[in-house]
Amino acid sequence: MTEDLRRTLDRLVAIDMSTMDRSGLREVATLINEARSWLDGIDVKVARRMGEITRRAPDTAAGTEDIASTLSGGGRRSQREARKPAARAAVCEKLRALEAALDSGVVSGEHLDGVANAIRDLRPSERARLGEIGDELLSAASTQTPETFARSARRIVETLTEPERARPDAESRLARQKRRAKVTTWVDQATGMHKLLAELDPETAAKVTAALDAKLDELMNREGNADVALPRLRVDALVELVTNQADGAKRVPEVYVHIDYWTLIGEVHQNSLCELNDGIPIPAETARRLCCDADIIPVVLGGPGDELDCGRSRRTANREQRRALRALYRTCAHPECAVPFEHCDIHHVRFWEALGRTDIDNLAPLCHRHHHLVHEGRWRLAMSPDRVITLTRPDGTVHFHGSTVDRSPHHGTAPDADLPQRPPGERPAAA
Repeated sequence: MTEDLRRTLDRLVAIDMSTMDRSGLREVATLINEARSWLDGIDVKVARRMGEITRRAPDTAAGTEDIASTLSGGGRRSQREARKPAARAAVCEKLRALEAALDSGVVSGEHLDGVANAIRDLRPSERARLGEIGDELLSAASTQTPETFARSARRIVETLTEPERARPDAESRLARQKRRAKVTTWVDQATGMHKLLAELDPETAAKVTAALDAKLDELMNREGNADVALPRLRVDALVELVTNQADGAKRVPEVYVHIDYWTLIGEVHQNSLCELNDGIPIPAETARRLCCDADIIPVVLGGPGDELDCGRSRRTANREQRRALRALYRTCAHPECAVPFEHCDIHHVRFWEALGRTDIDNLAPLCHRHHHLVHEGRWRLAMSPDRVITLTRPDGTVHFHGSTVDRSPHHGTAPDADLPQRPPGERPAAA
């Protein structure tokens, strides 16, 4: 494999793209895909070796985290992509023929992803029979695109399903679909657009669709909407459904806009801070308009009326503490995690069970995965009073040491020149 890979890379480096015709470019694409498959194969071997080093199977949470940290290449590769080799390595452990095909450039890492998704819900007894369908999976993967193969893999894997699960009755199927229903939100970092994906069981989907269609029909006939584009009206219909209560009263959601005092009063400066909770910047004018229709929620650590130190009187963070932490963190406090603050648990740095206090300087947001790793995965997290964390791996090596606060310390700090003096005792506030 090594010599084949070297020859392919040498050919790619020597190609003059400016002289290529369509046929030549297709040949170049073939070489690129072969090289990518070989590199995916090397990824699998790295993942397997990392699993051996950490003495965990490659598909366990802690093993996956270690593998992802190694393969992220110091931040040159997204964590999502860096975690895939662990799942691919688990597939190759069961289906060695697929690994050989990957090494030879016949299939790609994306084909292995299709298998990993198809076998995710198999019982151990069903997973043990994967070898029975190895040849069929390899044949399909060798001749199909990753997208087509993902569907074929699900169909092939279903043949392993034990009889009592093979053809569930409609009630059991609906119950399973309801358990798997979920709503996911994320931000497209390239466009800044917020995405919302709802995966619903048929019954729930029918209710939501009927309500959305009825609201859309109402908006289409509402005065002033004749020239509004249909996609925009669908968005407006969804917003009205979500924000209007059954009794017709307007539900005003609590929207956090982090803005410093000087920008709020109209003095935009080089260190202005004006962004939503997840770090997406918005115009200062928009923030001021939102403030006209909202209560101002000041986030000043230790301010009057906010109970930020609860000691041992309560176990969970209160609303004021979450607001204060929200002003410091856009995301999970793990240095390589982009899970938004809203989806994080509030973690006691010194565990509650170890007499840790529910005080603001003992709390930090962690997503579910990293929270699990700190508690059950034997990772250790320590934090200094100025919120510098030390994250230590299970083997005792330091993975990260540095600040956990991901809002710039310079944001909200106005230059001395060209701005009025700050009133005595006034601090920047977040609304």
